Amino acid sequence: MAVTSHVAPANPPRRQNLIWSRVHFVIRFLGLTGVMVGCAGFVLALFQQELPASDAFTSWREGYAACYYAAQDAFQQPAEKWRTILLLSGAAAALLALLVEVVAVVFFTAGRRSAFGINAVLQGALAAVLLIGVNVWSFENPWRVDFTRDRQFTLPPPIRDQLAQLDRDAKNKTTVVVYQRHKTFGALTDKPDRYDYAAERKVVEKVKDVAEQLGRVGPQLKVEVLDIEQEGFEDRLTEVTKDAPALRRAIEAAPENSIFIQSGGDLRQMSFNEFYQLDKVASRESNDGKGNLVLLAQGGGTSGHGAEAFAGKILNLQERRPRIGVLVVHELLTTEGSEDIFTLRALRKMLEAHGFEVRDVVLRKGWEAGALEPAADTFEESKLERLEVELNDLKEEVEALTEDVKALDARVGEWSLKPGEKLQDKLDRLSKDYSRELGGRQLTAKGRETLLAYFEELRTQARQDLDDKTKERKTKQREYDGLNVDRVVEARRMSDLKAKLNRSLADCDLLFIPRLTRRSNGMLIPNRIHRLSDPQVECIKEFMQQGKPVLACLGPTNEAAELGLPPDSAGPDNLEKMFGELGLRFGKQTVLFNTDSKAFADRRRNPLRLAESVEPPPLDFDTPAEAAQGTWLGRVDAAPLPPNPLREALRVTAHSVGANFDLRLRFPRPVYFEPAKGETPKFEPMFLLTANGWNDEQPFAVRGRRPHYEKPKPDDPDNGTIQAKRRGAFPVGVAIDTPLPASWTSSDGSAKSVRVAVIGQGEVFVGSELSPAKERLFLQTANWLLGRDDYLPRADHPWSYPRVALPPGSVEYRLWLVGAIGLPFLFAYLGLVMLLIRRLR
Repeated sequence: MAVTSHVAPANPPRRQNLIWSRVHFVIRFLGLTGVMVGCAGFVLALFQQELPASDAFTSWREGYAACYYAAQDAFQQPAEKWRTILLLSGAAAALLALLVEVVAVVFFTAGRRSAFGINAVLQGALAAVLLIGVNVWSFENPWRVDFTRDRQFTLPPPIRDQLAQLDRDAKNKTTVVVYQRHKTFGALTDKPDRYDYAAERKVVEKVKDVAEQLGRVGPQLKVEVLDIEQEGFEDRLTEVTKDAPALRRAIEAAPENSIFIQSGGDLRQMSFNEFYQLDKVASRESNDGKGNLVLLAQGGGTSGHGAEAFAGKILNLQERRPRIGVLVVHELLTTEGSEDIFTLRALRKMLEAHGFEVRDVVLRKGWEAGALEPAADTFEESKLERLEVELNDLKEEVEALTEDVKALDARVGEWSLKPGEKLQDKLDRLSKDYSRELGGRQLTAKGRETLLAYFEELRTQARQDLDDKTKERKTKQREYDGLNVDRVVEARRMSDLKAKLNRSLADCDLLFIPRLTRRSNGMLIPNRIHRLSDPQVECIKEFMQQGKPVLACLGPTNEAAELGLPPDSAGPDNLEKMFGELGLRFGKQTVLFNTDSKAFADRRRNPLRLAESVEPPPLDFDTPAEAAQGTWLGRVDAAPLPPNPLREALRVTAHSVGANFDLRLRFPRPVYFEPAKGETPKFEPMFLLTANGWNDEQPFAVRGRRPHYEKPKPDDPDNGTIQAKRRGAFPVGVAIDTPLPASWTSSDGSAKSVRVAVIGQGEVFVGSELSPAKERLFLQTANWLLGRDDYLPRADHPWSYPRVALPPGSVEYRLWLVGAIGLPFLFAYLGLVMLLIRRLR
């Protein structure tokens, strides 16, 4: 029987295994070192900006080309770009080690001829590739699923479609900067409370969410978030605004949390309040008076989460800035006036900051000469006329003072003792030359010294006056030289007043006509100085015939006979008569309040009391407008009209800040609206209502009379009219959207409507500073007049923290008790039962 013996194969030589293990170690060490060196090179190259920019990797082909050229550039300049060479060298070493490991694993598994081992390795490799590939793909192709009921985290399809139409190939992308300054409602709230802070946190969260949604629309939108409290804010701000100095200036000047939208040279700014607005009144009253945050989504639309406000700003980024024409009768009353008590300078600053343009038109000239005549001058023309008169007067004054100084120099020289001259000879000569002035008496040494000192004092004063007038003349001359005199003189050659005014108003979108007649300190400016000529009023009428809106602030016209003013014999004001054709009616009285009555009484006892310290009650935005219409025209029993949109917007703003919305008018004038026969207003015309007061035709404390309410007599002819004397709330602001009268119909026969707003106080927007409440009043009024209703605050989409009501005894309350108390006891019982069962086993 043959025996076959199997000899086991000899093991590999020990020396061969030892060499391979050492080589393997060296390769692994080289790979690990390459990873470290490559990471260090990557960080250093990244800081030195030697690597391609992130926007170069829009596709694999472009990314490969950018990396190739970066590597080629590094090897051509090794001394300057050694960091990139470190990165490439480390990556090469790491790849070599990885390749050796893969080869070793493949040979190891093949040597064993283990199908199971090969399968495991392949599955692991495929799983790794799949995991890495899915993650890389997901970064470029994220998929969001919004499971909320009202799609709170999804842009409405119409908005998304409109934003997608932005030019994807445009050179300048649209950049949205969300600037978090941690001051959301600071402009109107000087002492924030818990609702302000809670609203800020929630609004910031919602703004960032919508900004993220905008960033996913496409590559044409770039969204940046800047937090002033975040570390490295300054560096981040510099990076975002490195090619946009206007954007940086706007960010640094922003007083509160804001959103900036820029594309090329176009820049728009919106506050967080234009996105979501706090309703502080509703927040305090919510949850049965316990309080709950209530926010109001802005911007119109139906989404209910403010996306329309964002989209509107982006889509209308390149729209023309609305231009407001300001019509006044004197240069000091313009938006560039130099006197704080008359100027509208703060109004211009506010309007320009909110995307408006302003043009001043001065409607009267000849103030310096005392011969007033109608005009249609720009601010520069009026300023040029004033400077010409002032420079001419200063020239005459300087010439006269120069002659006075020369004469006084001669007089001082004559009375001074010259070197070598004897005192007695000087006295004798002066006594002889001025014997008439001295009355024949001999001049003494002391008398000469006294008169010489007097002449020197006169000369010093004359020289000082000459120096002051010379400096003033140089200052005025610099102002004159700063004007484009040729252009202004060319404009002044246009003698046709109406054509010139029409030309100035042609590209204006809104007219603002302020008439400052009674200041809050009691200062009176007669209404007659604001009177316009018939051609000027005709120009305003033609402006309105084009459907363009007008805002007028017409103060009270009352004048006290005791003040010595001559009677106004010019008849009814032609501008008010024109407004009367639209149905506007103006009270002939001034509205006074109890604070005014007390102030008049205190003034009699203390004439030094400052009138500015008197504060009338704030305007009322909650009382129904019907309460202020009185008994005129029998409208008390008429069907209620839809609410005034402007009044509703102001009410939302007032509720947003609660008692801090301090909007007050002293010495206002009642304003009403009477529709044409057979016409019904589209909505309630009155949008500004006072608190309870009374109307007085003589609102002055003169000859011992203290204004106070006097009940009208039964036979008073004003009874039953808008002029009736009464107590209560008064309308001091009317906003209408009404058809033009038939007599105004244009030649083509088309019937147009026009929006007009009138406020019965001319001082409301005057001053070098405007309160935040007055800024909101003008902005919202102007936006409504311009048809930009989406810019108005609205309350049709409230948001609040969801709360479940659990009144005691209700089904919900019992279910909550069962769930909160019963279930834990039930599971504790079942656990004990299971423990007992296990013990039995």
